[in-house]
Amino acid sequence: DREVVVNQGYIVSEPKIKPIKIPFYDWVAKSAPNSNSLRGLELLFCYVYHMKGTPPMAKKIMAYCLQRHAETADQRLQFILDGIRRISYDPVVLNQDGWTTKKSESAQGALGGAFLIGRRIIWQRYEALVIAFVRDEEFGCLWKAVWVEDLDTFDLEADELKDAMKKWDNKQAKLKRNQGSRSSGSSGSTRTFNKLFSVDGIENGIILAAPSNKASQGVMWPARVRHVVETSMTAAGTVRRNASKNLIQVVFLAPFWNGEVSSASKVAEVKDQYSLGPLFELDRIDATASNIQKYPFDSLSIEQLQSSFRFLGLPKAVFPRYLDSHRLAVALKSYAKTHIPKVYSHDDENASASASLTESHILSVKAPIYPQVVLNLPYDFILNKLPHPSEHATAASLSDGNSICEATINIDYIVRAMSPPECFGKSKHVDPVVST
Repeated sequence: DREVVVNQGYIVSEPKIKPIKIPFYDWVAKSAPNSNSLRGLELLFCYVYHMKGTPPMAKKIMAYCLQRHAETADQRLQFILDGIRRISYDPVVLNQDGWTTKKSESAQGALGGAFLIGRRIIWQRYEALVIAFVRDEEFGCLWKAVWVEDLDTFDLEADELKDAMKKWDNKQAKLKRNQGSRSSGSSGSTRTFNKLFSVDGIENGIILAAPSNKASQGVMWPARVRHVVETSMTAAGTVRRNASKNLIQVVFLAPFWNGEVSSASKVAEVKDQYSLGPLFELDRIDATASNIQKYPFDSLSIEQLQSSFRFLGLPKAVFPRYLDSHRLAVALKSYAKTHIPKVYSHDDENASASASLTESHILSVKAPIYPQVVLNLPYDFILNKLPHPSEHATAASLSDGNSICEATINIDYIVRAMSPPECFGKSKHVDPVVST
């Protein structure tokens, strides 16, 4: 695509003449008498072909473009342009060049990494699709996207991708509002419900979400989704109906951004300065794909947590708080899986109807209702009794490379231990001979 000056000879003799520039490939094609005379492009392809690091599949595509039978120079040029476009998005070429083209099962880093492959975006006012991800030493995280209309590709950095996703979400929200307006106009009712997206695992109540607090740096953090009854119940026992249906209430678990220390002397006395704030923080967030993701863990592997933490770009001192947040998330998820009935886990139609009746979001309807005793347990005390990350590091050094897994907090056992006869120091399964 690089432009060349075609009237260079005239400019030398007449400096006042404006240069005429056309793309290199166009100049070669126009000066070629037949389909076998695209010598300039052939030499360029030969140079790229023998460059160190050129993917093997790209070499095959280039060779095919040059050897394929063509009737005219224009047809040969079109073959070459099609080949260049194919090289830019061919998955085999991308994999050989170091790109990841397979969507990951969970988010990687603050923006998601390979988890965003397949995400629809809007860039330069046109719809596009994210097709690959790579971590570049010079530019950091890069995502490759392709315009749907003409299959031209382009690369995006993290800030650019976030802006492109936001534009797509805004467009979809506008379309839904317009559809809702047309629906209400035709039915004569002002109340409509637009069914928005759901997320896998919402029936267990735990997700990854982006906090509205700017101090969080936009990282996806474990959170519990509050049920609509929990968020909108008034003192009279009725459901409040004035909340926005696009917002859901979440409780962030062990957030790090609320643990600021007021003085430098206080920092020296504190082992984990990011663990000083409240253990839970209530927030209201937009229910969009850019703000909410599936919670990926069912158990605690310290190695997996350390690996995912590296992608967040946070200070190392945040890791103890990060570990505590996932301890709580896995414990609550495990409890909900086993002990809370799933009303709408696979029934989107009834969930949508219930959301419409309560004028809430479908995520708030599908979320479980945790018992108050579970929510009010002394989690601060429990977490303080668990091993510090430094202890895990010592254990890992002595484990000959084996992964260190931590047991999940058994919330049900703790609740039962506070009920008779366990709260009296007795067991339900007492040998009658011994008890007499």
